[in-house]
This record gives sequence, C-alpha cells and structure tokens, in this order.
Amino acid sequence: MDWHVALAALSAILVLCAVVPYVRDIFYGTTRPSTITWFLWLFIQTIAIAAQFSEGASWSIVFVIADGLTIFAIFVLSVSGYGYGSLTKFDILCGFFGVLAIILWQVTGDAIIAIVFAMVADTCAALPTIVKAYKDPWSEHAIAWGFTMTAGLVGLAATERYDAANLLFPAYLAVVNGLIFFLAFFGQRRVKKVPISG
Repeated sequence: MDWHVALAALSAILVLCAVVPYVRDIFYGTTRPSTITWFLWLFIQTIAIAAQFSEGASWSIVFVIADGLTIFAIFVLSVSGYGYGSLTKFDILCGFFGVLAIILWQVTGDAIIAIVFAMVADTCAALPTIVKAYKDPWSEHAIAWGFTMTAGLVGLAATERYDAANLLFPAYLAVVNGLIFFLAFFGQRRVKKVPISG
C-alpha cells in the first residue's frame, strides 16, 4: 500500500477515535460544546474543503473531510440540547470573514485567498472554545483534542503535493486543535474538577 494512502487513512481513524470520547462526555454532561463555534466551524470547513479540491487536493484532504464529518456530528448534538452559547461579536466577525472568503474566491478565482480567509474565520470561531478551554478546562475533553491534533500532523505527512493549497488548512487545524488540547489538558491539572450534582 502507498504510504500516503496509509497515513491518510490513519489520520481519518485518529479523528474518528477523537470524536468517541468527546461525544461520550457530551452525553455525560461533562463536555458542553459551544453551538455557535461548531456551526461556524462546519461552515468554514466546507469552504476550505471546496477550495482545496479546486486547487487539486492531495491525501491531506482526507483528514480535513474526516474532521468535517465529526464537526457535523457534534454540531447536531449541540443543537439537540447538549450545547450552549449565544451569538457574540466574535461569531459575527467569523461569519463575515467566512462570507468574504467565498466572495473573494469567486471574484478572484484564487482558492488560496478563500483558504486564508477561512483560516481567519476559523480562528474567530475557535476563540469562544479556546477561552472556554482556558476558563473551564473540564468543559472540554483534552484527549479528544489531542487525537485531532495528532491526526492533523499525520494528515500533513500524507500529502503528495507540498503547496499552500494542500498544507495551509491542515497545518492550521493541527495548531488550533493543539492549542485547545494544551489549554484543556494543563488546565485540568490546574483547576479542581467540580462533581456533577444530581
């Protein structure tokens, strides 16, 4: 088997492994996803996937697609009574950059512009969860984020094309997932877990 294919498959498996404990903790009530963040992530991920395909996707896209599927699953749970959050200025800013990414992509025909703006929009979308992971580290499943970070790094290694279209967004995802992992992981060692009543 081609090692690019094997690494792409491994990155998808790691992402799917990450969502299992995350979803389990959502049902237990210990992890509470931000509905707005996950909606915006789904929107932005779709833009990035489409832009990457338009530029000639390599095997690194497998990680991005698998991550998109897990985002969709968690978003569905978050709007089914398991999430929380309200619309903020950050959310509006994120939506603005996401729409701007699509407009600029269509006007210029440059998918790299769409990917860059998708990354900016994704950062805005991630901020509520990043802040939440810092302030309330037990509201996030650290190991799940660690799995996704690792999947991103493996996905990067799976690419056969070393260009901006195939490396930018997967690399960004590895960084932002890694940040949330470190905030939650070390935050849980800093903050005592409060038992769930009831």
